[in-house]
Amino acid sequence: MSIQVLMPALSPTMTEGKLAKWHVKVGDAVKSGQVICEIETDKATMEVEAVDEGTVAKILVEEGTEGVAVNTPICVLAGEGESAADAETQAPAAKAEAPRTEAKTEEKPKAEAAPAAPAVAAPAPEPEWKGGTQHITVREALRQLEGDRLVVIESHKGAVLRGVSRKFVSDMHDMRGALEALLVRNAATNATDEQIGELRRHALDYENAAAVGDPARMIEANLRFHRFIAAIADNPEAARIMDQGWELVISIRNRYGFGEKRVTAIIDQHRRLVDAIARHDPALAMAVAQEHCDSAKDDLLAQMERSGVR
Repeated sequence: MSIQVLMPALSPTMTEGKLAKWHVKVGDAVKSGQVICEIETDKATMEVEAVDEGTVAKILVEEGTEGVAVNTPICVLAGEGESAADAETQAPAAKAEAPRTEAKTEEKPKAEAAPAAPAVAAPAPEPEWKGGTQHITVREALRQLEGDRLVVIESHKGAVLRGVSRKFVSDMHDMRGALEALLVRNAATNATDEQIGELRRHALDYENAAAVGDPARMIEANLRFHRFIAAIADNPEAARIMDQGWELVISIRNRYGFGEKRVTAIIDQHRRLVDAIARHDPALAMAVAQEHCDSAKDDLLAQMERSGVR
């Protein structure tokens, strides 16, 4: 049975790319893990490695083609016991889109400002990338994305973007709630006056970002707040697991946004969490952390339902 090789998504936001170079030609035998082509985006050039074994039956997208949509078949491999000619007859027509020159925009998380603060402004278009690029294999990039739980590696399919269901979101928040409770319990026991002062500053950074309606600053401030709690807790394994899930949490929030009162609730919960840690009250800190995670879950599930996800 012939195998279609699809244009890979090199990041959760990638929609298209340029097929820069082929490393194989029709008739070549391909092994799993072998580099078959190079893909370019505006930020990186990556080598695509074959997931399955076979013989190249047909090249569907020519070298140098730009605007190739993610999941477009780019070549066909003849499977075991199949001739290249037979596989070629089953090959679909190329579906590469014409090059696009308009600036790409990236959806940002929606957030309500803190009380008396101005509404969150619409995100500006993503600026043209002027920094350096890096040359890594798709396998390395996908391993990083798999570690962040943004893609799933499936046999005979390669990497696919993780599907997000209501159950998955609920399970993910329940797991994070258990880890968060462990970390704040330890933090309430370990925290020094100096650390409590720094934690208050991180909480205030989030409030200031919300007051001016800056989603990017809010995300960074929230990450610093929770990562600092993990540092105070001094449980590297729990902190590592929590940190692996952050990119996924951010990605899902970027897609569905926040409910009308969620940001105000976050500010209140951060303040109460800091107070509980400052009082060295592990039970109270755990209760506030659980409330924080449960309300985040409820808000996100409500946002998904409004978007039609059942």
